[in-house]
Amino acid sequence: MINKDAANALFERNACLVVDRDVIPEKVAIELTSREAVEFAKKMESSACNGYGIGGIGTMSYLNRRGFFLALTYQNVRHELGTEADHEHKD
Repeated sequence: MINKDAANALFERNACLVVDRDVIPEKVAIELTSREAVEFAKKMESSACNGYGIGGIGTMSYLNRRGFFLALTYQNVRHELGTEADHEHKD
């Protein structure tokens, strides 16, 4: 589980600059959370993700802070529900 202060610190440690804002590259967000969490964030709020392309180099997909926080929220909920399910089976 991760709280807002820890989420902000994680974002700041892993962010990179794109034009005038800090973002988390999608590949990094997947490493820090999961592919499912990133897909959830992208589905929940399309403005939470974007990409920046440079000619023949390609496009870097990324999550903004809100998108990254949505992915972390997904992980928190999965963790909590997984913990509850484990406890239910042990009783």
